Amino acid sequence: MPDCHPGLARYIRDFAQQPGYGAPLPGRDAGTADLFGQPPSEHNAALQKLRGDKPARQSYKARNSPLFGLMSEQDSHMTIQVFGHKSPDTDSTGSPIVWAWYLNEVKGVSAEPKLLGEPNTEAAFMLQRWGFEKPAIIEDVADDAAVVIVDTNNPAELPANINGADVQAIIDHHKLVGGLETKGPIDITIRPLACTATIMHDLMGDDAAKMPEAVKGAALTCILSDTLEFRSPTTTAHDKAVAEKLAADLGINISEYAAEMFAAKSDVSSFSDAELLRMDSKEYEVDGTKFRVSVLETTAPAVVLDRKASLMDTMTTVASEDGVDQVLLFVVDILNEEATLLVPNDLVKTVAAKSFSADAAGDTVVLPGIMSRKKQIIPNLKV
Repeated sequence: MPDCHPGLARYIRDFAQQPGYGAPLPGRDAGTADLFGQPPSEHNAALQKLRGDKPARQSYKARNSPLFGLMSEQDSHMTIQVFGHKSPDTDSTGSPIVWAWYLNEVKGVSAEPKLLGEPNTEAAFMLQRWGFEKPAIIEDVADDAAVVIVDTNNPAELPANINGADVQAIIDHHKLVGGLETKGPIDITIRPLACTATIMHDLMGDDAAKMPEAVKGAALTCILSDTLEFRSPTTTAHDKAVAEKLAADLGINISEYAAEMFAAKSDVSSFSDAELLRMDSKEYEVDGTKFRVSVLETTAPAVVLDRKASLMDTMTTVASEDGVDQVLLFVVDILNEEATLLVPNDLVKTVAAKSFSADAAGDTVVLPGIMSRKKQIIPNLKV
């Protein structure tokens, strides 16, 4: 008998004795692998001990554990959607998978990762490399839908009805923007680290060791992506330590694996100019001027810069369609640790001069040492 309040013990015992408790969900047998390519996890040990039976198995859509406890009856029948920002990069693709695993397999709360758009090529590589199905892409969320937001807290990067949803938690590493409304008090974790997956690893505590290899692989990929293999100025010693621990657990050479990731990220041949301009972008306003700030991180910048004429032509169309005044495109050279800004007009020339003290004599300007939109580009933008 576990040590707990007598009333709670009776509740657990009564719950555990319900007919059919612990049976597989319809269409799933007890050994069916879940979304993560792993056998479903075991039920809570306290419940197993009270029932006196062998550990039951649960599918990917796990039942709520009564020990998780403070969720309403309505919430207990609702699957939490976990998603990041629009134009999902590797962190906004992988971190929802990591946290959905944690909610399902550790907390016993039904959760599913979602995407707010097509993942970029590096994120697609991560899904393929670690054997994940691509999470479903959603356009919006319903009123009162239970959601957890990761890798952003900016309403402009989230579904239109996000304030109508039941936001239950936010896990992020960006500055607090404001504008989100919740149904009640929630858990908010925003930390000055390079990657959401690093924060999640910390929040899990000892339970992080329970992650199957595929989930560890997703977390590692997120950290290496957001830190550009520790080259980005956003990198902290803690991000690096967590990545090295995950790599050691997986038996992976970080440099070799990162090279595979960046090769996948650099292959943009199948994308149109408009897709490239939106692929990894965020909307940002400076003194009344609205920008779409696009970043393309690559080990082959010449491939992108060879398309500069058509990319600059397409900026006008994308800006008009997206309701912004100007698209800014920074082509980040991962290996040489510099960015090239495309300069299609006088507005961008002024941005280059005032923001980076750069004299743009032609249609491009090189910005040495500029690697991070979050830490170096957005905070310095001036018009």
